[in-house]
Amino acid sequence: MTTASQGASLCLVLLALPAGTGGGTCSSPGPACDAALGLSGPSSDPGALYPQSMADAFCMEHEQAGVSPPIEPDQPVCVLAQVVVDPSNTQACATATTPGWCLVQGAMAQSLGCSQAIEFVNGSPPVGTTAALVCP
Repeated sequence: MTTASQGASLCLVLLALPAGTGGGTCSSPGPACDAALGLSGPSSDPGALYPQSMADAFCMEHEQAGVSPPIEPDQPVCVLAQVVVDPSNTQACATATTPGWCLVQGAMAQSLGCSQAIEFVNGSPPVGTTAALVCP
């Protein structure tokens, strides 16, 4: 997984919430993306971390039959915040105080049999969601 400066990953963790959550849809989740849960929706800024064009493409692709994970049109999709505990990503992030996910590498990931791993923290992802890792 490619990382940018300060340990942030160039990948996103997208979460499909249960159908009908907050009245949102796949590409227009609205208030379903609760910031208190580490969630945010797509941005109209094309240079944003999660631009509307990416949301539209993800939803179009994942609403088709046979695609994994399958997403229904009435399932809001939000991006889950990345938590950077240390820029080297070699520490576990179980002690993080904000919801989200972190990238772990080095000895921590190798203990799981991987060179890199994703660790969810602080009650993330919310119960009933489906996660998808999206990398450039």
